[in-house]
Amino acid sequence: MKKMIIVVFLAVSFAFSIHAQQQRVDIVVKEIKVDLVQAPKYGVTVHKQLPQPDSSLKWLIIEADLDSSLEWADDVVLRFYVVAQYGNNARGDHVPQDRWDVLASSVTVTSLKKGKGVVPMYIDSTTVKKYGAVAVQQFIPEVVVQVMYKGAVQHTKWMRNEQQSGRFWEKKQPKSGFLVDITKSPWWPAFSENYEQVKPMTAAPAF
Repeated sequence: MKKMIIVVFLAVSFAFSIHAQQQRVDIVVKEIKVDLVQAPKYGVTVHKQLPQPDSSLKWLIIEADLDSSLEWADDVVLRFYVVAQYGNNARGDHVPQDRWDVLASSVTVTSLKKGKGVVPMYIDSTTVKKYGAVAVQQFIPEVVVQVMYKGAVQHTKWMRNEQQSGRFWEKKQPKSGFLVDITKSPWWPAFSENYEQVKPMTAAPAF
């Protein structure tokens, strides 16, 4: 009888240990920040006068602040889900009746070190203009970043309100191709040292 109790106790303890390992969270998103900014300008010497960029055009930059308890981690996948609302001036067949889209993309981080790090995602200035964006709060009311590591969800972070926003990317079909990582932005490569190292996108991910 004692042997049976010991065996049962060990089995239960082992099950709890496995469950605890499965639930362990090593990488979390501490904060999500968004801003509308002008692309960086680079000085070059040319013999032909080139047209000056439109100073009113702005890119949207999304920054996910990470915190990792692992010494090093490779192939950390961040999934970005973005609510993008059309402004009052946006007109055309591309504008849905409810006047909002879900934009989605993912980026794979390599050599993520222990401690804090930042991973950016961008929307180019032409797409920002298409949405008729004026104020960032109205253009992007919500962003969710989900961290995947070794095939499991580590953490899901809402920028503003989880209870109010819910899992909006499961209620409306996300659009791919509108979010780009730093390697496809004007911030590459000059500003790459400010952010975590990422693998360049090779194809649009499926959501």
